Amino acid sequence: MDRFLGHRYWGRAWVIQEIARGREVHILYGSQFLDWKQVAYSFGLMTQPPLYQYMNKNLIVDVARRLSTGEPGDSVKAMSATAIDSTKIPFLDKTKRVRSQGLLPLTAALEWSSASEATKPSDKIFALRGLVLHDSDLTSKMAYALRPDSSSSYTRVFTRVAKFLLSTDPEYLFRRAGVGFQRREPNDNTVLPSWVPDWTQQLSVIELEPQPYRAGGMGKFKADILDNGHICIPVIEICALVSLTEPMVPTAKNDSGMQTYFVKSALALFDSEPDIYLPQGQTRTEAFWRTIISNTVRRTPTTALQYPVPLNWNEKFESWKTSILDPDFDHVQNLQNFEPRGDRGQDFNLNFIVACQSRCFAISEGGYMVLVPELAKKGDKVCVIPGIGLPVVFRKNEKGDLWVYVGTCYVHGLMDGEAINLGRPVMDYVVV
Repeated sequence: MDRFLGHRYWGRAWVIQEIARGREVHILYGSQFLDWKQVAYSFGLMTQPPLYQYMNKNLIVDVARRLSTGEPGDSVKAMSATAIDSTKIPFLDKTKRVRSQGLLPLTAALEWSSASEATKPSDKIFALRGLVLHDSDLTSKMAYALRPDSSSSYTRVFTRVAKFLLSTDPEYLFRRAGVGFQRREPNDNTVLPSWVPDWTQQLSVIELEPQPYRAGGMGKFKADILDNGHICIPVIEICALVSLTEPMVPTAKNDSGMQTYFVKSALALFDSEPDIYLPQGQTRTEAFWRTIISNTVRRTPTTALQYPVPLNWNEKFESWKTSILDPDFDHVQNLQNFEPRGDRGQDFNLNFIVACQSRCFAISEGGYMVLVPELAKKGDKVCVIPGIGLPVVFRKNEKGDLWVYVGTCYVHGLMDGEAINLGRPVMDYVVV
């Protein structure tokens, strides 16, 4: 099973199209001739309860044991890869079923492709044509953006797609782009503009799902693409970041220690704030716990978001905080399986991880509590873009005359269009 799931074939970007468009799919593996439907059904069971929970729990225990006994890293890596690879076949089957009913949304196809491998980064784009375009579609703007061109650098190809998305789905573009997260760019002496997503990097599904916020109001987004490859967008400047925690990024051995450190650092910043959170008129404590879960909750990873969070979640926060600051918590091996004292704390823990993973807690000018991308810096500007749901972060470039896009953020008290009514001027930012 390890060899079958770990085969490089499953990771290739072109395989998505091959399987999704195939009328009949069969797999020849060694002496075995397998029907796709049987394979997809069998491995689909591995991603469903109760088998998935059983496998996941036992895998964590085994990995922890092997790490503690000094077993070679390759062994541990192979075990983890089996769990991850087991999701590839069900994912491909879902893609096939969706494509059989019609074309896929471009943004969904881009994300599915970003998790795959390709000889050239540009192939992650070219491999999507059969999923999002009709075979006869040669003249649309999307067809132009996705046109195969092996002579172009990946930066030109990615930028071409980003220009198309700027006019068709700017919400997705701003959530996907930015230098606030690691950008794993190939070393070919080219650099992506900060407003162009790096589709060689995979983001979590939750990071990109629709959000309930309307920070930029209900107006229409406008932007200009300049001849030099920069873009000009209208923004409302809100504040600069004054102090930040370290990002909540898991470590290889123990991610609970990282989480405890993050919470203690955030509480230290929180303690310096006034008793009343002025932007909302809430108590400091209420504003804090709402911020570290982005004021949204879900009961399970598959249920819809609830916004804003009911006030009784204050009790869940107190239960969770008591558990996470307990000295024994440092010995917990995995945040997902961490069970705070009492059921109330478990709900809070799930939503805290979703909101704060790979982000920093920050305090800005004016006392706003903010969750920002992991590579945000002191002095970065928090802004609102009219027509865009999430607030964003910008940074001056090295020359100080243009702006670099960092990423989206959560600003407690500015998520429902409040910035539009602050009476501040709308400014044009030229973004490189």
